[in-house]
Amino acid sequence: MALFDPTRHYPLLQLDWHPDTVQQTISEIAHETITQLKTAPSLSSHPMDDQGSFGGDLYFGKAGVLWAIHYLQTVGAIETTFDVASHLEATLSETRQHYAAGPYPEQSSYLFGDLPLLLLQYKLSPTEDKAEQILQAIHKNDTQPVRELMWGIAGSMLAAYFMHQWTQAAQWQAVFKSQAALLLQEWQPVDKAGYLWTIDLYGRQRQ
Repeated sequence: MALFDPTRHYPLLQLDWHPDTVQQTISEIAHETITQLKTAPSLSSHPMDDQGSFGGDLYFGKAGVLWAIHYLQTVGAIETTFDVASHLEATLSETRQHYAAGPYPEQSSYLFGDLPLLLLQYKLSPTEDKAEQILQAIHKNDTQPVRELMWGIAGSMLAAYFMHQWTQAAQWQAVFKSQAALLLQEWQPVDKAGYLWTIDLYGRQRQ
């Protein structure tokens, strides 16, 4: 299957680099998105996507958009008074409701679950209560079978890493190392391939 589909993808163009044009384009995209966020609870998808609207998670939905807007504000790439924090609680509630009906409600998913929203809440307004919620979410994966980044323990390790970077607290380094040890215990030698994990995902096991 070819990666480039001329009916779906824009062709590459030979364009000169103009920082002002790039800055203007980023600003236009961001402000269009902010207008949507102010007027509608859900973000609409691109007309060529196969979904009508997206939820609140990081992989498809609003959590990733809110992270992006916060980052652009932080580095001074856009000028806006948009309050990211005011959208987080409703997005968190939406994500949890949607996630509970998904395939792994007992897991703590970095890409589909509440972890990135909890992290952003902590980053914007650090509290012990929020840190405890993050820690409990991470520990959910200590006894779960899924090991990969999207749904499983590799994703919760990322959350622990970010919390350690922000706080330098020893507990985050400890939980990261604990979950790394769990991953290493699951490594299996495979002839001519080194070591691989057996992925237990969507009712199937595969390497």
